[in-house]
Amino acid sequence: RDAGYTVVHTREELLANAGAEKLLGIFHEGNMDVWLDRNVFTDNIQAPLNTGSPVNMGGPAEDQPGLVEMAKVALETLKGCSNGFYLYVEAASIDKQMHPIDVDRALADLIELDETVGVALDFAREDGNTLVVATGDHGHGFDVFGTVDTAIFNDGTTNVDKRNGVGLYASAGMPNYVDSDGDHFPDSWSPRYVIASGVNNFPTHSEDYQVSPVPRVPAILVDGVFVSNPEDDPDGIFLSGNINPRGSTGVHTLTDVTVFSYGPGSERLTGTYENTRIFFAMAEALGLGE
Repeated sequence: RDAGYTVVHTREELLANAGAEKLLGIFHEGNMDVWLDRNVFTDNIQAPLNTGSPVNMGGPAEDQPGLVEMAKVALETLKGCSNGFYLYVEAASIDKQMHPIDVDRALADLIELDETVGVALDFAREDGNTLVVATGDHGHGFDVFGTVDTAIFNDGTTNVDKRNGVGLYASAGMPNYVDSDGDHFPDSWSPRYVIASGVNNFPTHSEDYQVSPVPRVPAILVDGVFVSNPEDDPDGIFLSGNINPRGSTGVHTLTDVTVFSYGPGSERLTGTYENTRIFFAMAEALGLGE
């Protein structure tokens, strides 16, 4: 504050101060809560699960802004900079949710990121002089390989019975998530037909392919090694881990990541290239090499 910053701690305060000359938002003592818990499973952001309020120590951080709102306010604050600006927006919890194989929480934050990229593109189209770059810094070995009929899966009493609910190729059909209100998020995260997905590295755990009402903890430590957590997915199929037994979650992989860009300088980011090229493309867009 002594340096002239307006400091905000809640979504309400952030939106009320959009356009402030200097703005600092501190909304949580730790990681901000993910979209799915802020909007669907809201009990997860209440005490005692959440004690991250930056102002009410030990209390929950209940009024957190979303990534779209933070990006909009940041652009409103920065657009008046006479020498241009660099804005870094990270959907960090996609990674944080993929480690414990909490796929639905990761995908919800991915949708939120997609909406945020849309905000940046709208700004760039209107401004006409802004480069937008969207990418990731690594992958998790994640992919979708079919669908799951949860009625068949949940009625099964053995691993084989449950796997009969996994549809592949032509028999997979489509998951039946519905977005009737047009907000780009599923109206329900528990339809009958969901995606069958997974990662190529994981601890020993069980998997039912369905949304978890609480953040996942797939493995717990027993006698020095991580084993399947019986409380995480008790009705799932058993998957024997393929990582070091002292590892509790999945890890990053060497998969190539995609880079999407729009605006002046985007022509420098085509094809396959080393990741350091992105830095030089942004520097040139800002005129730092002149």
